[in-house]
Amino acid sequence: MPKIAIIGSGIAGLAAAYNCKRQGHHVTLFEKQASPGMGAHGFQLNFNGHAVLGDLPSRMFNRSLWPGVARLYDDLGIQYEKVLAEQNFFSVETARSFQFSIPVDWKVKLGIATGVAASPMHRQMQRLQQCATRDLEQGNAGGTFAHYLKRHDFSAEFTSTFLFPALSATVCTCSDKAIGNYPAAILLDAMQKIGTGDGLWRVSAGSSAVVSALLASVDDLCCSTPVVSVTENDASATIRLQDSQLEFDRVIIATQANHVAQLCPELPGSVRQVLASFVYEPVPVIVHTDPRFMPTEKGQWSVFNFQSSSAGSMCSVWLNRFHTQWPDGEPVFQTIKPLFEPASDTIKCAVNLQRPVVTEASYGLWDSIAKINRSGSRIKFCGSYAVEGIPLLESAVVSAHRVCQDLAGG
Repeated sequence: MPKIAIIGSGIAGLAAAYNCKRQGHHVTLFEKQASPGMGAHGFQLNFNGHAVLGDLPSRMFNRSLWPGVARLYDDLGIQYEKVLAEQNFFSVETARSFQFSIPVDWKVKLGIATGVAASPMHRQMQRLQQCATRDLEQGNAGGTFAHYLKRHDFSAEFTSTFLFPALSATVCTCSDKAIGNYPAAILLDAMQKIGTGDGLWRVSAGSSAVVSALLASVDDLCCSTPVVSVTENDASATIRLQDSQLEFDRVIIATQANHVAQLCPELPGSVRQVLASFVYEPVPVIVHTDPRFMPTEKGQWSVFNFQSSSAGSMCSVWLNRFHTQWPDGEPVFQTIKPLFEPASDTIKCAVNLQRPVVTEASYGLWDSIAKINRSGSRIKFCGSYAVEGIPLLESAVVSAHRVCQDLAGG
């Protein structure tokens, strides 16, 4: 039975373990943290004696844009449920707000809109959907997203108040600048699928249920086990730990691309250059109870509350409405990319994530990773950064599936 080592236990590493086990391999999973990565940032709160669990960040998926995730969850028997995707957008500069829910029925009014710019906002949303449908079908969605919006004369207010916050603070979790530099075709396709598909879903029992199900594929789980280095020779790949070394037939590295150079000091220079070319941005996420992040009037609170200003944009998720199983209690929020700090006594937990930045140059990097994984090397790479599209759970799962196909091919 071939021995496969996987380094990193995010969804990419766990999905790789699942696929490798189905191919008949013996799977050893290494994780430097004390618990598997996908659920490592989970948190627990107490509501009047009732303990509740949450994910950090909150994890959602759309079955049109995340088909690989949906198939994996179905194969594992994971239960998931609809997310109430009510959204409120507020501009600090104009003091105007706009509310709607997804999926969108473009044949009816999107929702309740307030302020002078309400009707123009609605019209631009419809026009973007029409432009995207036409341009994607005709292959005219080239260039960056910022250039695409400028070419079609979408207003600065529409872009800064609605479009960039919706994408940067939830779907892509990156800076507004990075959204502008995205390939237009990738974002237009994503918006089509999320906005007009079957909406958003979440795993009923949270990420811990996914982790538990996928860990069943792992023969040897080695948490709190940092890997010092990975090297290869003709007969095997060697993993060096702090006090020992182990031999495997293949090693799959499911960490961030910017961590690989330290792990694999003997990689060819061309491979190191490709992996070093993936750029990451920091994304802070805070769970707290500070109501300043929500609309002033509680009656306007939505599940997702976006705020934009000259400093950027952020999204605060009202977790009590996001988690349908939570009992009544004090309102708790999860803010992605906070524009200011919550009051210190309101913070429950926080994490600084890193997200890959996607540009037009990413297409060449994705092709290079595919060629590296198809080569005869005993070291393979997978992760959300490694395949075409937005770096999401879906891209991580697809990457894991492809790298295991490469293993099966030799």
